[in-house]
Amino acid sequence: MRSILVLFSEIKSAKESVDSLLQRGFSLKEMNCIVLDSIARLNLDINREELKAEISPFLGKDVIGGIERLFTGKRPINTADAGKILTAGETATIVGTTAEPQNPGKVNSLKRALVDFGVTAETAQLYTDKVTRGEVLFWIKTLESRAPEAVNILRDHQGKHIITIP
Repeated sequence: MRSILVLFSEIKSAKESVDSLLQRGFSLKEMNCIVLDSIARLNLDINREELKAEISPFLGKDVIGGIERLFTGKRPINTADAGKILTAGETATIVGTTAEPQNPGKVNSLKRALVDFGVTAETAQLYTDKVTRGEVLFWIKTLESRAPEAVNILRDHQGKHIITIP
């Protein structure tokens, strides 16, 4: 397995990237995202309540999909260094939760949580700074054999500062 991390300057690019990944057969379960809560609320049609129905082709075209589905039901997390963030995806939620200051004995910063995840300190600082300025940190954990395909899709949608970690 490979984790591929990337920054998007705009949430629109992240959204298009997620849609392209889904069209190519990647799963939402592989995807993770961290964004300022204020940016998500301004730019995404997300529902803070859990969806009661599973996504199904029989529910009609008003079903929430893509990056909105990833964030549905998520609550903001206050971090010491990045402020109020919204995390989506299993790994992103763990990273975000360990960055939350009110968890005694935890990491207490997004930067430190990213370092503990395997990102270099320099890149973790860059990612934290960029998230604080409204950019979107996205990553996908996928099979080694699909990693190059995912990287190409992310680049095609203006992804920058792309790294891969085991």
